[in-house]
Amino acid sequence: MENKLSILILTHFRHDYLKRSLDYYSNFENVNILVADSSDIEFSEKNDYSDIEYYHYPGFKIYEKIIDTLEKVKTPYCTLVGDDDFIIPNNAIKCAEYIENNKDEYVCAIGDIVRFKLNPHTNKYDWYRSYPLIRSIENNSPEERIKSHFSKYGFSLFYAVMNTEILIDMWKKFKSYNLDNEYRFSELLVNMIPLIQGKLKYIDTLFAAKDTNHDSLSGLVPGLPSYFYTSMFKTFYPPFKNCLVDELGCVTDLSLEERKLFIDKYFTSFLNIKRNKSKSLKHYIFIGYLRKPKYYLIKSLVFILKKLHLHVYIKKIVFSEKPKKLKYYIPANCEITYNNQSNPEYKEWEKIYDIIVKHKLDCDSVKYETNIL
Repeated sequence: MENKLSILILTHFRHDYLKRSLDYYSNFENVNILVADSSDIEFSEKNDYSDIEYYHYPGFKIYEKIIDTLEKVKTPYCTLVGDDDFIIPNNAIKCAEYIENNKDEYVCAIGDIVRFKLNPHTNKYDWYRSYPLIRSIENNSPEERIKSHFSKYGFSLFYAVMNTEILIDMWKKFKSYNLDNEYRFSELLVNMIPLIQGKLKYIDTLFAAKDTNHDSLSGLVPGLPSYFYTSMFKTFYPPFKNCLVDELGCVTDLSLEERKLFIDKYFTSFLNIKRNKSKSLKHYIFIGYLRKPKYYLIKSLVFILKKLHLHVYIKKIVFSEKPKKLKYYIPANCEITYNNQSNPEYKEWEKIYDIIVKHKLDCDSVKYETNIL
């Protein structure tokens, strides 16, 4: 019987993480595993994993390697995952089966996601729920689904199981709208485009585990608020908006102007929720101009100090030499139960736990120079 689901692993200069990931997925035969690697050097141990489809894309942009690899996928459904995280194949297949049985209404499905983080005080991994707000989005109209997700944006569909053709079409839009290697707006598009096309189903099962250590992808990518300090918001918001406006035009009767106002309104409410403020869209566009001179002035000053070899001396004067306490916390009310043996999902959780403990010294001690896929 042919597999229904493929898992596409994205990696970039992190072969220690890739090895950990492949050691985990090599235990499953019910999914196809593909790797899109944009590192300069090929993964030296690729031949040790005969069932894995490995593709090397040195110098490729993220959407280029994703599109090219997705076009090699042979299954009707697919999901993407970073090299430092884990999708639970058996439960991802449940998501694919739900979409298959409800394809007239649903285009994507996802389950519960947990996070793990190395506790520096105990030298053990702590586990907690990743997205307490994760839920089904089943409104009948595309506008209501977009509104629902923007209004309570507490989880990402980047890992959701989707129809392979929808995934290919969605990632091709990154090239069409010149989003290149931009990450935050790209992630928002990955969340909104599927909801324009259909409904999302949340299935109450352990779906994935995400690494949140110091060199995990989620910790290395700049947050959306940082865009306001470099005018990146002004650069990337227009193509992001145009893409959603065009997508809505394919499935709604709203006029062009109505679609533009709709996206502006609910994206602004999303920003205000994220920043706990009540501002207009013009504020977010204009703030980049105010911050930019100050940003470049500081960068120039640091550059001059380094050239004069004064930066170390200044640091000693400005900053205390006292050792800093290591900050560490687990979000409140995010406890998980999968690490309890009475939970039916315990065996799936245990497989991931065993792999990360086995590879602990390989991955947690390595510093990476790259910052995104």
